[in-house]
Amino acid sequence: MIRRPRAAAALAAAAGLAALLACASAPTNEVLPAAEEYERGREAFGRGDFHDAITYLNRLVLNYPEDGHVVEARYLLGLANYEVEEYPTAAQDFERFQTDYPADSLADDALYWAGRSYEAQSLEPPLDQSDTRRAISSYTDLVRQYPGSEHASDADARVAALRERLAEKEYMNTRFYARQELWEATEIYARSLIEEYPQSKWVAPAYLLLLRAFEAQGKTAEAAAARETLLEQFPESPEATEVRQAAGPPDVSLQADAPR
Repeated sequence: MIRRPRAAAALAAAAGLAALLACASAPTNEVLPAAEEYERGREAFGRGDFHDAITYLNRLVLNYPEDGHVVEARYLLGLANYEVEEYPTAAQDFERFQTDYPADSLADDALYWAGRSYEAQSLEPPLDQSDTRRAISSYTDLVRQYPGSEHASDADARVAALRERLAEKEYMNTRFYARQELWEATEIYARSLIEEYPQSKWVAPAYLLLLRAFEAQGKTAEAAAARETLLEQFPESPEATEVRQAAGPPDVSLQADAPR
């Protein structure tokens, strides 16, 4: 018979005890009194057992909608869903919380985390940007409705970053049409980018594509205006350099001799 070392035996016993305790505290299908559902949900959330917290808090909200702890429970439920990466559910939890309790002290937090939940689902620029727009909407509502919120400055910064993602998406669409030599569509998308995202780093590249679209369509005056804007507003950009190089050096043979 092989005997385990004492330390190993002790560790095995401790592990077994921990497993028993975990099973004892794990949620069951039985609905508990409201106070117990709340306390167990909070305790589970506090120790990072977010799935257990969701079970307890959901039961509290569904079975005791008038309980005094429901408001806090609904907010914690949103956070728990966010922690387990159930982002669509978390976004709904937070949006409904803010809609139902707009004057609550946690209402601005709920809008912030709704934005974070949508942002977590935001895809790379080549893909669909619906969740990017939803995140921007949540952050914008936060700043507009709760300007004194501690999350306001971070929300503004996140909006700026997300708008840059949308601008990149718009530029990729513009470039696609330019490569297909669909110049009218290129013009439309380039104009849209420039007007909608004037502070974006993609504006200078958009002006270059707009210039090419004007040239291809024979719009001489518009092309000259786009070239001038690009050179004046973005003189250090690679696009301005490309335009200057394409124009070539001035023809010195046409210049008058300097007076002696």
